[in-house]
Amino acid sequence: MWWQQFPVVELRPCLPPLPGDCPDPRFPPGAAVRLIGYPEPLRRVLRAEWDWHRQRYVFVVETSAPPPFEPYWFARQLAKAESDV
Repeated sequence: MWWQQFPVVELRPCLPPLPGDCPDPRFPPGAAVRLIGYPEPLRRVLRAEWDWHRQRYVFVVETSAPPPFEPYWFARQLAKAESDV
C-alpha cells in the first residue's frame, strides 16, 4: 500500500507541482496495469493526480473499493501489463 512507501512521518509543506513535474508516461489514463505484489486482476488507470504532501504524482486505478473511496498508488508500485486486453 502507499503508506508502506513512506514509513516515517514527515513534516513536509504541501506544494504544487513544478513546471517540470509530470505523471509517469507509462501510465496514462486507460493503461492496463498490475499492482506489484498483487498482480491479479488486471486494472486500468483512471487518472493521475498530484499528491500535495508527497510532492509527486499518484495514480488512481480501478478497484473494488466502494465510492467515494478511490485508492491510489505511486508509479513504483505499478507495472505496465504485458497484454493490454
